[in-house]
Amino acid sequence: MGEFRVEPQNEIQTREWFVAHLGDFDYNIEGSQGAYPDYVLSDGSGKTITAEAEYQSSNFIAHGHDANTCELIICWIHTRSMPLPVLELSTGVLHPAEAPATEKTKYPERPAQEGLLNRKQEIKKAAASLTDEFRRFTAAFVLDLAAHSEYTQLMTKPRLVLLAATDDLRRAMGDKGVDVGSLHPYDLWRLLN
Repeated sequence: MGEFRVEPQNEIQTREWFVAHLGDFDYNIEGSQGAYPDYVLSDGSGKTITAEAEYQSSNFIAHGHDANTCELIICWIHTRSMPLPVLELSTGVLHPAEAPATEKTKYPERPAQEGLLNRKQEIKKAAASLTDEFRRFTAAFVLDLAAHSEYTQLMTKPRLVLLAATDDLRRAMGDKGVDVGSLHPYDLWRLLN
């Protein structure tokens, strides 16, 4: 099939792949646009067909397209029964329409999958575990704050004494013409001990 060998990952790439491999299918592009439907095609007999390109056929429904205003879905992967024929590019199969289009086609909701329900339960358990972890962290953080507050209160008086002594030393040294620069209280403590 054609030269465009990159496997599509989205709708735009599906459209590019279809155009690159057009010779492999019995269609010609008569018109192309960004709005729905994407294409006006002609088949081998010259019949005009409106077509919508999607990465997955189920995206036709997800995007809210009306099955009565389109005649063909072109997709990379056929994932759901559709009321229109579906050309699945990954296999080259033209799947027949599986349900007739009505005035405003209603699509049944897909039943919840067991795997999805299990995943939801796993997420709930993980969230509960994280909530417990957050509570423990908060309790430890409050204890750390209390310890820091206690330390700050204990060290306030000695720190003020050191700051005052540093200022006194700086003034005394300055009076003798010695520049001590910026003397940190810790440096004073080391000088005195």
